[in-house]
Amino acid sequence: MANLIFNLFLLQPLEWIDIVLACFNGSHGVIQVSSAPLHQQLSNIISTGSLSQIAWANITKGQLSGLIWSLESGRFTQTIGLMLLGFYLGRTGFMVRLVSEGRNALAYAYVPLFISILCFGVDHLMIGDSFEEKKIEVILSNWINFCVATLYILVFISIYDKFIRKHMLALKTYGRMSLTNYMIQSIIGGLLFAPFGFYLASKLSSSYLVIVFLIFVFCQILFSRLWLGRYRYGPFESFWRRSSLIISGLKSNRNY
Repeated sequence: MANLIFNLFLLQPLEWIDIVLACFNGSHGVIQVSSAPLHQQLSNIISTGSLSQIAWANITKGQLSGLIWSLESGRFTQTIGLMLLGFYLGRTGFMVRLVSEGRNALAYAYVPLFISILCFGVDHLMIGDSFEEKKIEVILSNWINFCVATLYILVFISIYDKFIRKHMLALKTYGRMSLTNYMIQSIIGGLLFAPFGFYLASKLSSSYLVIVFLIFVFCQILFSRLWLGRYRYGPFESFWRRSSLIISGLKSNRNY
């Protein structure tokens, strides 16, 4: 049942509903609001606004524009489908087996490769500019992106298993604290590079920005190893886990 649900969402049902409505009554979409004006407003605020203005704009206009854009681009249902797919793969243990048997990962590559080539060919045959054809192009584009991403994952798993597994152990703790590291990057990165902070984005060249990023990631790797040497979870991971247990009504006696 679970595989039927995530496949339904990955098939882009909202886009197909739009196409059917357009064919029968000339409708131009279930959602007829553009995200472009909101994106422009956000861009102006991020370029010149203060910290409080940027934070408020992201909480309000940012969330709304992101939602509208996801509906426009077909990402809304695709995101739900991908989340359910990840849940299904995790529950069935498929990814664990695939990583442990990386030499067989490329055996699964033929399906996404065939689908992406087929969608790419059909997309290039679309020569019209009607609403229905634009919607079909959105569907095909999302399918192609999904298949190409799947190919990247399979290739990386194969390479990882054969060549770099033993060299990546140092990043194990960094990955276990991915939420914490992401939040720290967002906070410190905002203070360093945004207009409300030191605004280094306008002062440093691309080469220096890469160097700063590499130094920062190296420091985060060391921090992750030191933290997980004393605690089981990262700070934000622990908070997220505790919140989930409280919401679900479960109690845990484990040490955090």
